Amino acid sequence: MSRPPVADQAERDRLVDELRTTLFVEAGAGTGKTTAVVSRIVAMVASGGLRMERLVAITFTIAAAGELRVRVREGLESAARDATDAGARARLVTAAAEVDRARIETIHAFCSALLRMHPLEAGLPPDLETLADLAGALDVRERFRRWFDELSPGAPGAEPVRRAMLLGLRPERLLELFTTLNDNWDLVAAAGWPAAAAHTRPRTPAIGEEVDRCIALLPHCLAPDELHQRIDGLRVVAARLRDAATEDDALAALIALERSPSTGVGNQRNWGTVDGENVCRTIKAVMKATRDEAAALVRSARAAALAGVAEALRDLVVAYAEERRERGLVSYQDLLVRARDLVRDHADVRATLSARWDMVAVDEFQDTDPLQAELALRLCAAVEDRAVPWTELRPAAGRLCVVGDPKQSIYRFRRADIALYAAVERALVEADPRARVRLAVNFRSGRRIIEAVNAVFGGDGGLMTGAAGVQAEYVPLVAHAPEIDGSVGVFGGPVDDTAAVMWRDEARDTAALVRRILDEGWRVGEGTADGPRRCTPQDVCILMPSRTNLRNMERALERNRLRYRLESGSLIVATQEVRDLLNILRSVDDPTDEVALVAALRTPAFGCSDVELVRWRAERGRWSYQRPGDATEPRVAAALAELRDLHRGRHRMTVPRLVDEVLSTRLLRAAAFDDWRPRETRRRHRFVAEQARALARSGRPSLHDAVEYLERLSRDPAYDSVAGEDAGEEPCVRVMTIHAAKGLEFPITVLTGLGRRPASRRPVLVVDRVAGAVELRLGADFATPGWERLDAREKEMETAERVRLLYVAMTRARDHLVVGLFRARHGDETDAARLDTLLRGREGVVELDPGGEPPPPARAQMELAYAEGPTVDDHRAGEEAWLRRRRELLAALGELRAMTATGVAHADAEAGMPPELADDVARSRRGRAATSLGRAVHAVLQTVDLAAPV
Repeated sequence: MSRPPVADQAERDRLVDELRTTLFVEAGAGTGKTTAVVSRIVAMVASGGLRMERLVAITFTIAAAGELRVRVREGLESAARDATDAGARARLVTAAAEVDRARIETIHAFCSALLRMHPLEAGLPPDLETLADLAGALDVRERFRRWFDELSPGAPGAEPVRRAMLLGLRPERLLELFTTLNDNWDLVAAAGWPAAAAHTRPRTPAIGEEVDRCIALLPHCLAPDELHQRIDGLRVVAARLRDAATEDDALAALIALERSPSTGVGNQRNWGTVDGENVCRTIKAVMKATRDEAAALVRSARAAALAGVAEALRDLVVAYAEERRERGLVSYQDLLVRARDLVRDHADVRATLSARWDMVAVDEFQDTDPLQAELALRLCAAVEDRAVPWTELRPAAGRLCVVGDPKQSIYRFRRADIALYAAVERALVEADPRARVRLAVNFRSGRRIIEAVNAVFGGDGGLMTGAAGVQAEYVPLVAHAPEIDGSVGVFGGPVDDTAAVMWRDEARDTAALVRRILDEGWRVGEGTADGPRRCTPQDVCILMPSRTNLRNMERALERNRLRYRLESGSLIVATQEVRDLLNILRSVDDPTDEVALVAALRTPAFGCSDVELVRWRAERGRWSYQRPGDATEPRVAAALAELRDLHRGRHRMTVPRLVDEVLSTRLLRAAAFDDWRPRETRRRHRFVAEQARALARSGRPSLHDAVEYLERLSRDPAYDSVAGEDAGEEPCVRVMTIHAAKGLEFPITVLTGLGRRPASRRPVLVVDRVAGAVELRLGADFATPGWERLDAREKEMETAERVRLLYVAMTRARDHLVVGLFRARHGDETDAARLDTLLRGREGVVELDPGGEPPPPARAQMELAYAEGPTVDDHRAGEEAWLRRRRELLAALGELRAMTATGVAHADAEAGMPPELADDVARSRRGRAATSLGRAVHAVLQTVDLAAPV
């Protein structure tokens, strides 16, 4: 069946025709952003306007950079085969061979290259080292601990920290503030937080007198009640308020009043009257006014204390950035800041770099940090003037191509700013009205899915509405092949019970529905070259916005005997297997952590029951493997002895080796084989060892560092950098967060977890980039004076981003979209409630019945399956084949062998895998028989001086 013409082909043609025009391409989900970038690059090469060494293409991830590099090479080779002009063909062939000379990489890799090109101007050593996230987070903690340990009276920052801690600020909150300021040190370097000094002592005696006044009215209580008891308990507080001699005494007394029980209780019938006024009503009114005044004084004092602490930590993070520079270290944020400063502050460097490249392409522009956007504009500016705001710079004709989709901007926690996206788009379009290109034809999803997405987000009643700079303008998607229907289904609804019950119900029905989908064999692949086929488990992906319901979902999938694989780091670290292993490692690392110790004892590794732990404690046993006490409970005693031995030997083995030791000696690895999904359990254990190994490579090999880092991952919902590995012969349903699914597509997408309420936790830092204001808040008590004003806008931005996250989730579906609409009572503010209104009952949206609970696996079936397995003769034949193969390998490997680099890359052929099927990028390069490894070795041999002394 021939496809209809592409509806937005005129816009796509502009990418390859208007090569002297700066383009700002807005490409909706599934419209082919990468194809758009590649087509423009190929066209510029064919026209003679671009050589590979003069190309910069910036992508969001390393995987995206690798894919773009391969796509560019394939595009050049394809265009060279089809070219009719000899000159264009020669240019395309040359470019295809020189793709590796182009700078197709992430923004961090590009910034690192700039700094290495001009290290002296950047104030850095030529051999600078990038401090990866793994080691960087721990380095930040160490720097804070060093500063905190050195605080003493008279030291910078000591007094505001002392005052803040007196007012209730905990050390872990200080660390959180330091980490946040360090992540944004370029923004806070010039920030200030003016706050009037709090003078509370002059007012505390009067507050104490008001409390005494209420205490004096206690004899008028006719029947002592809760109010009488609470007012009587304020006698000590009233005395402290009256007698406060210093500011610290006054603050401590006010906090004691703040923390005292509420006095809004009591019954007027239990109290008499004075001067015609009921005493209960009088006490309540006086105490409310008194508490309000005390709260205002404490709030003012906390704002002043936070301002002082923030300024001290601001100076510290700026000094810490300078320390890193002197050490030749740069964090990921340093790379952006130093590269921006290099290009902005050094006209000669800027001129050199601008002359070096003819085209700069920026992919996923909606998720870029403002520093990245500024860097790109300064490199491409026709005329550079530091007096002109960078957002108003005008690129030279045809040098800049920006591609993005504001509807998919979901990385505010990485400083992506949709207001910045809108500002840059507005500036470029004002300079040249033809700069804007909009791609709306979706090549991914079926017609009904596209219609549902447009209905949910577009139009007057759609979700994607909001002020400019807060929400993206919705551009409706167009299905490229309207004859391919696809399907949209919903299930679930309001649950008249608690949130916990709702989450369990949703997990149960989601797993049952996935089982039904697989049993019924929903058709996928319509419109593809292979044609429709029956779905398999790996065609199904369960998406969730957070890991709130992960444990329930795991249990439900297991009850339905569904093999599944977690493909997001934030999901893997939340699994029970990883949590158990982390508790063991934590207890081995820190003998004083009693909580981790008890949790480790209760894991399957040691199998201590609650009854045994109670007996241990009753026998006066201690929660310490160094001094366990005299208790004799055998299982607990043996477990503590094992943990003691691991603790003593922790420095004699690497962390991966320690993990292996725990898995082996405690039979966790063997137990995994008894699980019906052993590959996934082993994969999770392997994840911990791999993270520790990566941390060791970055210079942090200790067990303490590994535990700190893994615990940080478990608390960080933004960590989703773990890619799903190939499950091989074990087909699995995929489970991942929406953030991890960005840029992917799935034949069947099941969207769950939409019944969660908006997070109540507020960010530590909010920024108004236009006004240059930075405001802070720590918990519910500490905030700088301008926080409320900026946080109102921040809440609006967060609400808008939640809508965009939902858009990303729904547009991952290719053939079938299934949406769970579960929410608890009073869940009208949830995404599930809004989608229920917009989807349920809509034409083309099907109400799905998940079915009931899965039947338990019958033992007779299991025994029958075993009986139908290999026979004794089959086992004997297999053993003889294995022994024969072993003898052949021993004979072959016992000889000295020589092999070419290409032969090494083709080694998989010995195991029966044809070399042309190996996972090698080079196999896609038509006209070349070599592998990537072979070509790399030959390239080195062609350039290295073999005669040079070693």
